[in-house]
Amino acid sequence: MFNRKAVVILMCVAAIGLFYVGQAICQEAQEDRGDQQQQNRGRNGRDPAQMRQRMMDRMKDTLGATDEEWKALGPKVEKVMTLSMDARGGIGMMMGRGMMGRNRGGQDASSRPARDNQSQPQSEVAKATQALSAVLDKGDAAPDEIKTALTKLRDIKAKAKTDLEAAQKDLREVLSVRQEARLVMMGMLD
Repeated sequence: MFNRKAVVILMCVAAIGLFYVGQAICQEAQEDRGDQQQQNRGRNGRDPAQMRQRMMDRMKDTLGATDEEWKALGPKVEKVMTLSMDARGGIGMMMGRGMMGRNRGGQDASSRPARDNQSQPQSEVAKATQALSAVLDKGDAAPDEIKTALTKLRDIKAKAKTDLEAAQKDLREVLSVRQEARLVMMGMLD
């Protein structure tokens, strides 16, 4: 009788032990998947595509657009948003780098790892901004080299501003007065 009780207790302890080991393995696998998803999403666990979709959904709600209206409005709103960021180009980049191509710790831009922006295509303004920044990061850049990069950036920004104005005009043509007023208040239209 003692042997039977011992065997039953031993089997129960083994079953409970196996249960907890299985739980630990499952939890570890879930954490590994979570870590992989975090890496796939990029910095701070944010997925740019999901963020953009949420932003567009909020914009649709803000404008009070029906699904049918949004089919016409959505692409135009997105184009204005993209061109608006391009026209301001480099603002986000410069804030991340510090105003003089150095971060807060005084670290030179060339010694920092590059950001992983492969999922986001760079605008011409961003490329020209990076080119100017690279010229400025060189301590021995000639004034003519700086002026050339600066002129190129200004020309590209002027073109981006012209493209933005055309896209804003195109968007205004399909908006109701209320929707236009909301976009003016949001700073997307003048």
